[in-house]
Amino acid sequence: MEDQSSYGMSVNVEEVVDKFLQLFDSIRLVAPKDEYPIAGRRFLTSMVKSFVETNQPIGLVLPAFPAKSPNVVKKVLGPLPDRGEELAFGVLEGFCKNVESFYSYGAKVVIFSDGRVFSDLLAITSEVVGAYHQECKRMVADAGYTRIHFDTLENHLAKDCASGPNLDQATLIHKLLEAFGTIDLDAHLESDINLLKLQRSIKCFLRLDLEPSKDVLLSEFEGASQNRLQQLFKQKCGEVSKSMILRNMAFSKLVEEAYPDMIRISIHAHTNAGPKFGICLIPGQDLCNTPHTPWHNVIVETSCGQTHIMRRERVDLFKFEVYEHPVYNRPWGFKEKSLINKPIHQTGVEDMEKLVISEAGAPKLLNACDIRLLGSLPIVVKPLHPCGIVIQCVDLPSLTPLDIPSDTLRRLAMQFGVVLLRGFQEVESPGDKLVETAGRIGEIVYWTNFGAVLDVKEVPGTVGSVMSSQALPFHWDGSFKFHNSQLQEITCADTPGFVLFQCVKPPAVGDIGGETLLTDTRRILRSSINAEKLAMLDLASLEAEYYSPASGYFGGRWIQHKFVSPHPITGEPTLRYLEPWPESKSAKQWTIMRAAREADTPVVAEASQLVQELIYNEELFCYKHSWMANDFLFLDNHAVLHARTSFTHGSERHIRRIHFN
Repeated sequence: MEDQSSYGMSVNVEEVVDKFLQLFDSIRLVAPKDEYPIAGRRFLTSMVKSFVETNQPIGLVLPAFPAKSPNVVKKVLGPLPDRGEELAFGVLEGFCKNVESFYSYGAKVVIFSDGRVFSDLLAITSEVVGAYHQECKRMVADAGYTRIHFDTLENHLAKDCASGPNLDQATLIHKLLEAFGTIDLDAHLESDINLLKLQRSIKCFLRLDLEPSKDVLLSEFEGASQNRLQQLFKQKCGEVSKSMILRNMAFSKLVEEAYPDMIRISIHAHTNAGPKFGICLIPGQDLCNTPHTPWHNVIVETSCGQTHIMRRERVDLFKFEVYEHPVYNRPWGFKEKSLINKPIHQTGVEDMEKLVISEAGAPKLLNACDIRLLGSLPIVVKPLHPCGIVIQCVDLPSLTPLDIPSDTLRRLAMQFGVVLLRGFQEVESPGDKLVETAGRIGEIVYWTNFGAVLDVKEVPGTVGSVMSSQALPFHWDGSFKFHNSQLQEITCADTPGFVLFQCVKPPAVGDIGGETLLTDTRRILRSSINAEKLAMLDLASLEAEYYSPASGYFGGRWIQHKFVSPHPITGEPTLRYLEPWPESKSAKQWTIMRAAREADTPVVAEASQLVQELIYNEELFCYKHSWMANDFLFLDNHAVLHARTSFTHGSERHIRRIHFN
């Protein structure tokens, strides 16, 4: 059975399901006695298949995001969401967005907030729960996330009540237990070892959550010894944990009734046999260990770009300090003391907003938080002509590329195609500084021949033209990179998402050439210039094949590409074009092109000629970059084609290049 995607391509149902399961493994928790390989995978396969066969977004429901722990001394920063929730929402939105790369209907997740299920047991008021919930919704909206939705207990239990959604806590819980809570809890705890483990786990964390209200809980035992009070407190934690389990089981039944057809995900480490599957909300956590949640912990970020989640009391305050969010104006997390940002520069915010608006016809990828965060840095942002932006460090180099959040940096590259960072310094690292930088922004792509980084400079005697002083044709990196070694004569390429260049040494004064040419092909396809001619050629239906001799890095076989392909993340149309390059221009690395269908030969030749004219047009589309020492240049490799002019033989021009996803 096949699904017709939004790009007109037939997608095999089994293939979509398999890719979803592979993607799900990236966030799925592995339980100590994991039953996912035995039963869970089969269960999940069936559920995903039902969505795909009916051309529906794959739906997931997550009971989570209740409220912050009331212990603001030992566990959290305050009662409102912070960096932890921000990261968690990014994981959920990113997961759903990644589904769209292989299934056009994508995925969505409903966060069913369970705050009022437990809040009174933890001495958290309904007002505090409501404020937390509203701020979560605000953060998701501000980030521009469209795949996350919210639901609450009141939407289901207050429907027929005169007071509407404003049910008091006691009535709400009474209605929940009346409808779904007829359970013999003690019998369940005796027969279900996993439920017993969960109850014991809850009992442990309750000792910290109930600590702020300990005096009130034990007020009737005033005068008792400390040992006796400690015993009574443990007993109270046990009683509350049982109440939480009972309510959780009732709430679980409500979720099942409200969302019978959706995939149920959880922040708890279930056996993963189905119908519930444990997931990890914070990037970088060990999927085989007990997960940590944002509402019980704080986020700690190191200068090396690592993210840790832990209780507040465990943060090393000699090394880290609290920083505030520039938009929400509240404590956000912990950073190393050298990383705390400077105040907002409103002019910078306005400049960024103008630049985003100037991208007529382009989807708005940067959100309000991105723009405000950029405004908090000592930078000046200006457009490059005719495409891209330059971010210039003010005064002395005081920032590294990593002072711009990695998510924001990737969105900048996708928004503008080309992002030049000028006046920035390298990160501090005992290893390769460029690898450190790229590795914190995304997943590094490693190449068999040279690893992560290619040092692009003239090396006499090498096979390929990349390491010569010759010009290079327009191309995208990875056009000859394959998915695996089981290649057919004609196959598809495996394209890295982003390219990062760093200039170690620019051409010397007096040297000629060595510029990098960069064309954001989306601008060509959005432009009215030659739009009628491009439409007549119907580039979206044309396919070309390319061949370049093997050089040790790429080539050696025919590859096939459509002239126009959708951007895998934004969906925008992009040009996929490898400029034909005769041996007369490069005996070391020539490229030939032919129509994929012989009948299209004249049209493909005409299309190739027109595309070449457009991608070299420096007035309208092509940015010609002259290198300066320590320039960092980010490219969206799906949207931008790049080339190089020839340069003086013997020049010390030295550019380092790395790819990441």
